[in-house]
Amino acid sequence: MIQIQDVSHRILGQNLKIERQYLTIMNSTVSHEMRNPLNALLSSVETQQRHVDELQKFLEVHSLVEGNAGMIETFRKSLSVSRSSCKLLKFNVEDILALPQ
Repeated sequence: MIQIQDVSHRILGQNLKIERQYLTIMNSTVSHEMRNPLNALLSSVETQQRHVDELQKFLEVHSLVEGNAGMIETFRKSLSVSRSSCKLLKFNVEDILALPQ
C-alpha cells in the first residue's frame, strides 16, 4: 500500500524559518557594519565642530579673526555637509533595519 502525504506546509514552514534567520543575520550585520561607523563619523564631526569653535574663540581673543574668517567659514560649511550626510545615511540605515520588524 502506498500512502501519499501533502508536506508542502512543512516545507513552507521550513522556508519561512530560514528566511527569518537570514533577516536576523542581515539585520545584525547591517547594524554592526554600518551603524557603528556612522556613529563614529558623527562623533568625529561633532568633535571637529568643537575644535573649530575653540579655534574661532582663540582667533577672536588674539584679534586674528579678520584674516582667517574665510577659513573658519569653510570648515563650518564642510562640517555641516558631513553632519547632514551622516544623519541622512543613518536615517536610511535605521529604515532598512526596521523593515524586517
